[in-house]
Amino acid sequence: MKEHPILFKPDMIKAIRAGRKTQTRRVPVERYRNWQVGDRIWVREKFGYVWPEWCEYGMIYDVEGGRSITPEDCDIVYYADNPNIVWYDMDDNECYLWKPSIHMPRWASRITLEITGLREEPVHDISYEDILCEGWDSRTSEPFLNDTAGVDAREWFCRLWDSINKKRGYGWDANPIAKVIEFKLIEKDSNFGHYFWPY
Repeated sequence: MKEHPILFKPDMIKAIRAGRKTQTRRVPVERYRNWQVGDRIWVREKFGYVWPEWCEYGMIYDVEGGRSITPEDCDIVYYADNPNIVWYDMDDNECYLWKPSIHMPRWASRITLEITGLREEPVHDISYEDILCEGWDSRTSEPFLNDTAGVDAREWFCRLWDSINKKRGYGWDANPIAKVIEFKLIEKDSNFGHYFWPY
């Protein structure tokens, strides 16, 4: 059994944690050909560190919740859960808190997946059932992008796909061969540190 890192956007993190997302399609397929059923995937996501010494220089503030967050609340914050948190220095200037998912170390990952199936297919071959497994919420048409509310499942997936892959030359219209990775959630939250959860 091997472990592999993988990146997911915040809305896909929410879908995984809610149990809606059990598939992902990735290109180019060559990058994933050494992955095997039974291997584990640890998820990298947008995150931020909160260290006690930060209190000497400013504060972290939940814009939507309307309260400051102290190091006693958390050691790590995850953007998918807390998109409204910002860091302010002593001069009340907003500063950068969030780190890109590519920089997440293994120990900070809170989600571990086990690969249950692998195949390769043209992205246009996706079925309605597979779109559901990609995280689409058929009850609410939960959008990945703000302008996708109310669209049908295939259109939602097409827009999701292009938002991730079009600039890299693997857009929906190109119909690239994708590696389909099926997985199950085996670890949602690790036991290290503390987390700030929505309230």
